[in-house]
Amino acid sequence: MSTRELGDMSDEELVRGLQAGCCDEEFQERYRLLHSRLNNRLRRAALRYTDGPDEAEEVAARTWPGFITSIKRFHPDRCTVWTFLYLIMRRRSADLVHEHQHERKALGHCRCCATLPDDWQRALAEAAGRYLCLMPARLAQPLLLHRLQGMDYDDVARLLGISVRQAEYRANAGLHWLQAHAPAMKAAARF
Repeated sequence: MSTRELGDMSDEELVRGLQAGCCDEEFQERYRLLHSRLNNRLRRAALRYTDGPDEAEEVAARTWPGFITSIKRFHPDRCTVWTFLYLIMRRRSADLVHEHQHERKALGHCRCCATLPDDWQRALAEAAGRYLCLMPARLAQPLLLHRLQGMDYDDVARLLGISVRQAEYRANAGLHWLQAHAPAMKAAARF
């Protein structure tokens, strides 16, 4: 089949050809077309579950091999190609977060506190322990600055280079994260 004919196919039709076991050359072309159509969208979706574009790229890169190995389980009557790919991406992002949590525990490293002065880092480590180290940095920094340092949202936003609305949202989301992941800290989180 020519590249032009393949380019006119829907994602589902391309996947059906992959499932049918087309020749190597056609398989590569179908895969290349799917990848070019969906990879940017996949990376943008992965940004919601990771701490930045580098991790989102890593998750997207880990998703495609999982997609190919799972291709036989795809059923177009149950979901779209995008939904199938998205579900695989969610699992890969959870795997990556899990790996990073173990790395941080092993190294005793708190990613969210890395940009703060040393005396703040010591105080925060004593106050919140391991839970803040496991929290995504984009949530932990506004929470720490607003709740523990007493900064208002305008100052937090200026310091982190985000909007005031985002500073408030992330600080509150960080508080909810703490309440969900650290039941023993629920009372302390109401400061």
